[in-house]
Amino acid sequence: IITDTIVTPGNTADGAVAADLIADLVNDPERGGDGEVFGDSAYGTGEFQQHLEDNNITSGCKTQPVATPAGGLFSKEAFTIDLNNQTVTCPNQVSVTIRRHADGAGTARFQRACVRCPKRASCTNSTSGRTISINANEEALATARARNRDPIWRARYRATRPQTECKLAHRMRGRHCARNARVT
Repeated sequence: IITDTIVTPGNTADGAVAADLIADLVNDPERGGDGEVFGDSAYGTGEFQQHLEDNNITSGCKTQPVATPAGGLFSKEAFTIDLNNQTVTCPNQVSVTIRRHADGAGTARFQRACVRCPKRASCTNSTSGRTISINANEEALATARARNRDPIWRARYRATRPQTECKLAHRMRGRHCARNARVT
């Protein structure tokens, strides 16, 4: 059931208005923030996943997987990110501190550790060593990615999302002629 829509310019990302679209779930005192939201990866940003978590709303939003570097190099998932201690540990068991930026995001740089590392060829092609970027909402993203790998979650997502997309596509063609915008 589509409960709300917001008209935005064509160059606005879908997820940019996601929090506004679910304001009724968050602000309804009878629901107490309880509910479930489904969305494609445009709604799977760290900020929106954190918003859902903070408001006790179950996320049915797909989160993009961690990008895998070209050439079969170690992905970010090969590194252990410890947000409690603000460290990242590489596959060679070297830990470095996360340096936070003003926006809450951060960077873990392995510059010196990469110089003589036996796993360097499997990790980075950069002459300055490997760098791992940490999202301001890294914990929410990691939780969402783990949830997205769960077979039960995947089955529920597949049973819900394609039906929604299909219904929207039906509205956009045929007698409604929504794909044939008229410009005069």
